[in-house]
Amino acid sequence: MNARARILLGLLILSCTGCDLQNVIKGKDVSPPPPIDLPIEANRFEVRVLTASWCHYCAEVPALLKKLRLDFPTVKFREYDIDTPGNQRYVTAYAPTGYPYFVALDGGNIIGRNSGIQQQTTYVPYLKQVFKKAQSGRP
Repeated sequence: MNARARILLGLLILSCTGCDLQNVIKGKDVSPPPPIDLPIEANRFEVRVLTASWCHYCAEVPALLKKLRLDFPTVKFREYDIDTPGNQRYVTAYAPTGYPYFVALDGGNIIGRNSGIQQQTTYVPYLKQVFKKAQSGRP
């Protein structure tokens, strides 16, 4: 293999490692997030997020939900665009005060509501608290 081919192969390998290598080079922490501190029953909890196509903050929701699914693997996270036919029923059911609108459910019962884009650093502890209260039977 000639020198040019080795360089190209090296660049290909580096590009495949993506963001983590770049973050390591920059000195950023790339350790995985700590595990959640309480077992969450599978299929018990769900978070529904109402979004709107005209809302520019709603564009951040898919990336946030991807992260939240890693933090809470037993919880269902679903996004509903209110501009999609058939999704208006969620507007009627949850009466959002803004978009995106997050609704935490325990077996279909509302246990938490949040309006506006949520940050993972604050929303994860909030969800842990809400789920823990629901599991212990406290209001």
